[in-house]
Amino acid sequence: MAGLLHVILSDFFSRWRPNWLLSAACRKDTIGERIPLLPDYKSLIRRYYSELWNAWNTTALLELISPDIVFRGSIGTAVNGIEEFKQYVSKIRAAFPDFHNHIEELIGEGGKIVARLTYTGTHQGELFGFSGTERKISGHCHLPVSGRQDRFGFRAWRQEKA
Repeated sequence: MAGLLHVILSDFFSRWRPNWLLSAACRKDTIGERIPLLPDYKSLIRRYYSELWNAWNTTALLELISPDIVFRGSIGTAVNGIEEFKQYVSKIRAAFPDFHNHIEELIGEGGKIVARLTYTGTHQGELFGFSGTERKISGHCHLPVSGRQDRFGFRAWRQEKA
């Protein structure tokens, strides 16, 4: 009996071929409508550091940062909203005009991502009432970020490592 079933099924599958192209052509929707595409948060993080922090591009700030950002920066400053974030970026730029971030690693899952960074700079301008010292700074940090649509930073904070 098993041999007969094998012969019948073999015969059926040798003649039957699904017409995948025809079934796909008959669909009215696109793959984006069937499977929601997630934003590429890793690319957003790379842009955030290369354009905003390393090149000081304020256009990138408006494109990448959520208007209701909640952020705690590496100098301990907490900001709420994009206007406070702009002031924070200006403060860092004035104090460390050569401030640079290097992404060591990006790990992402869904709408959450963690960036492991190394940052460097030279203290050349006023910060917290202290004039520039010309001292070099460097540090490592982790930046957990939750994204939303095509922007990120709704919840972001830097965690410094000694």
